[in-house]
Amino acid sequence: MTDHGIEFPVFRLHVVPAVLALASPSWQRDVWLRPEEFENLDYVVTVLFDDFCHADDPAPWLGKSLRTEEEVALMKELGEVYSTVQEEVGRGAPDEVYLDAPAWSNVITLAGRLAQVMVTNDLQAAALLHEQLSLPHRHLATAAAGKRSRRMSDLPVSRSAPTSDETVFGGVATSGVSQSDRTCNTTMSPPDAGSADSR
Repeated sequence: MTDHGIEFPVFRLHVVPAVLALASPSWQRDVWLRPEEFENLDYVVTVLFDDFCHADDPAPWLGKSLRTEEEVALMKELGEVYSTVQEEVGRGAPDEVYLDAPAWSNVITLAGRLAQVMVTNDLQAAALLHEQLSLPHRHLATAAAGKRSRRMSDLPVSRSAPTSDETVFGGVATSGVSQSDRTCNTTMSPPDAGSADSR
């Protein structure tokens, strides 16, 4: 499915969490039913139906806050099932009444499908962007490695073995040094009995 991109990324940052909230029954009861919390059902509905998308007619939001035709279709279905619950319980009903409505499970199911599609699309877009941004760096690294290889090939080849007038001593090729100069005499002669004090 074609990704039409997002003209208003900030809108998307509101839409995706709102859909995720509709997909999570535990979140709804843990957050929406606590008066001290900012988020409730009214906030989520405002995000999806008024401010950052129109769930009852989402097609114009393709390329703005929705990426694909699949997202548009699922958002429209979500708007329809939510409207069914709203007609059943009444527009001004408390959140708890909505959550207890028999058709509310349809809202959760549709929101879950839409959330999976939206999050997957966002991750794929992020992966593609990362690849596009890192591509120039990979080209530069490859070019730099090529230059290093060429520079190294210009260096004289080091000799792997000493020549006839050199001897490897201590892992280093030495020249013009006699073997006697390289050898330490560790044999100690006994001291002259006459020159040492007797103790």
